[in-house]
Order: sequence, then structure tokens, then C-alpha cells
Amino acid sequence: MKESALVYDRDSVLATVSDFLDKEGWHVQQVREKEELLQKIKKDNYTLVFCNLESADDANLINELWTQLRTPSQLLVVGPDDVNLAVRIMQSGARHYWPAPFPQADFEALYRNGIFEARKHRPVYHREGTLLQIIKEIALTMELDGLANILVDSAIELTGADGGAILLLDEKSNMLLMKAVRGLSGADRAAEFFGLPEKEFYDILSKRKPLLFHPTDPPVYIPNGQRVSAMMITPTWWKDQPLGELVMVKYEGSELFTADDFKLLSLLTDEISGAVHNAIIHYKTKELTIKDDLTEAYNRRYFEEYLEEEFLRAKRYGSNLSLIFFDVDNLKEVNVKYGHLIGSKTLQEIAHRIILTVRGIDKVVRYGGDEFCVVLPETDTEGAFQVADRIRSTIASRPFRISENAQVNLTGSIGIASFPAHAITKDDLIRQADRAMFTIKNQSKNAIAVAQTI
Repeated sequence: MKESALVYDRDSVLATVSDFLDKEGWHVQQVREKEELLQKIKKDNYTLVFCNLESADDANLINELWTQLRTPSQLLVVGPDDVNLAVRIMQSGARHYWPAPFPQADFEALYRNGIFEARKHRPVYHREGTLLQIIKEIALTMELDGLANILVDSAIELTGADGGAILLLDEKSNMLLMKAVRGLSGADRAAEFFGLPEKEFYDILSKRKPLLFHPTDPPVYIPNGQRVSAMMITPTWWKDQPLGELVMVKYEGSELFTADDFKLLSLLTDEISGAVHNAIIHYKTKELTIKDDLTEAYNRRYFEEYLEEEFLRAKRYGSNLSLIFFDVDNLKEVNVKYGHLIGSKTLQEIAHRIILTVRGIDKVVRYGGDEFCVVLPETDTEGAFQVADRIRSTIASRPFRISENAQVNLTGSIGIASFPAHAITKDDLIRQADRAMFTIKNQSKNAIAVAQTI
């Protein structure tokens, strides 16, 4: 009996695939419309389903196909050269993803190796290998923030983790700072280390050896109240330079990590060390254009780009995203009494205090004048309020030195808004946080207001 294949291809990009499979003795059907594709999937069984996606807008089709397949099938996809899209497609059930233009020779080589036979003797390995290949090839051109996010998402996909993060070593402070996180709603610094003592992460990084363990004595809890049942930590080095660590966790109630999971995470860490190093170098150069000259907080242009990315990510994965707006109370009085030079130095100190108060993953932005905002990924309203209160108390707790013989006390008015609790669009999130801040500004000052729930 012939093996069957279904090819969805509106622009004849995969015509050579159909011809090749036909010569190999397969029964091949071709469709050009989505409706016909879905109808055939529901009606018949196929060993291979091959799809050519014209754009990222077609990504949901793969997830729909995967849920409709009547028997285990291998789903193969050709699409745009976009690593985020590639990982989404793999997460939706595809066994292989080729960035366009379609490499016919690669497909035929994999076919000769038996990858696409009906027997399921290597599908899991191949799916993992595909992800590693995509990450390794495409990540080299990515920005640091985008690379960090895709690495955490991919590591979770590869290992089945419940949460994870990437920590990068900051050269200036020599501290491990979180660049991306998943599955964690805590807002304090302990959240960056999933409840483990910070020192242990530095020890693991210095020893350069990946670690898989199951913390039981004492048990480890993270700020969102979940117990960590298993943790993998894989250090990343570039030659003799420590870069950071990839951390994956399982919470109580989930299956533990396997030896294969640990091997895959270690392999991923090794494969992407060069890409991480290049992205860090590029980021250092770019910092000159994305940070405010006076305060070293991020500038407005970077804020718009970063918030857009994080908002789309939160919407895609159903996670939380919070925004804090902070306006310095009475800074104008400092400018009038002591001059703008002293006012600028005071503003620098305010920004410095805020930056040291938040997590590594949070972005502090000088929004304009004496107004700052903080973007808090993976943080709900309660967590954002904790951060805001720390900022408020840090600013108000001790005076700002104006000169050797003079100092001044300052406070801040703070507004908070969260997605999805208070806004369904990025612009609404900004408006809601700004509005909440002005509510305090026009009333008591030195306090925090939360936006109204929609």
C-alpha cells in the first residue's frame, strides 16, 4: 500500500516535493485552499502533511491542523525566515520547519535518511534537532533581548519545563541579571534565582559544569508560592569569558526532568554561546543610542520598541505585563532654588536608585523631563505594586545631597497599570498608568494609584 502525502501550496513552491514523492511511490494530493486542506485532513489519513506558509498570519493554521489530524502524521512546514515564527510552528506540532526559500536538496537528504517514513523511530530526536538547527543558524543575527526571549522559549519547548530564565553576567556590576523569564510572577529579587541562594548560581557559573538537581532539603519555594521540584542550570561561556546561565525549573506536580532533557539543555547552551557573545557585543555598542545621556535609563525610542515586543509576547502567551509611571514631586523647586545643574545631578541619583531597586529583567525608562516609567514583564498588578512601593520608599527614605552643607527630601507620585487587568492594547496600558500617576500627583503625592479594572 502506498504511503500518502498531502501538500498545501498556493504558489507551486512545493511542486518539486510533489514530483519527488510521486517518483518515490507515494500517493500525493495537492490543495491550494485552506478549506480544502482542512476538509481532507478530517476525512483521510496522511503520513506526511506538507504546508507552505506565505506569512506569519498563517501560523494559526498549523495549530488547527495538528488538532484535526486523524492519525499520527509528520507535519512539515516551509515559511518566512523568522525564528520566533519557526519556534511557534514547532510548538504547534510541526516536525520540521524550513525558512524560505525551500531547500529541496536538504529535504531529499533527510528523506534518504528515513526521517519521513511512517515508522516513528526518530521523530522526537528530529524535532529537537530541528529546533537546535534553527536557533543556531538564525540567532546569530538577533538583538540581545530577542535572543534571550527565544532561548528561554526554545529551552522550555525542548525540555518540557514549567518555567525558566536566562541570566547574563553584567561586566560593570559583575552581577547576574535576568534578561528573560517565563512561568514566574514574583516581583522581588529572589524571583531572579527561583528561590535558590544567589551565591549558588555564581558558584555554578564559575565551575562551568551544568547541574540537574531536585531540591528537597530544604525545599525551595519561589515568590508565587510554588515549590520547585527540579532545576537545571547550564552555564554559558565564550572561550574563557563567563556569559551567564540558562535556568529551567519544574514545579511540584509535574514530571521531573529526564537525562535526555538535561543533555538537550546542555547542548543548546553550548550551541548558542557564540550567538550570545555576539549579541552582547552588539548590545554594548547599541547602548549608546538606546540610553538617556543624563540618567543612563533607557530612552523613549527604546521604550516604544521594547514595550511593543513585550506586549505582543504577553498577549501571545497569556502572561502578565505591568507598567509603572513615576513622576518626581517638587523637582522644579530644586531647579529654581539651586539651579539646573544641581537639578540634573539630583535626577541622575533618582534614576540610579530606581535602577538598583528593580529586577534585571525590568526596564527603567526616562519618559520625559522628571518622569520615569518601568516595564515589568511577567508581573501582575500585585507584583507591580510591590516594586512601586520599593521605589517610593527608596526615593523618600533618605535625602538627596545638594552640596556639602545642603540636602533635600524628595518623593514621587506613582501610577500602575497591568495587562490584561487594566488594558487590552499597548497604548491603553500607557494611558492607564499615566492617568493613575496623575491622580496621585493632583492629590496626596508620595503615594501609589492603580488603574481601574476594565
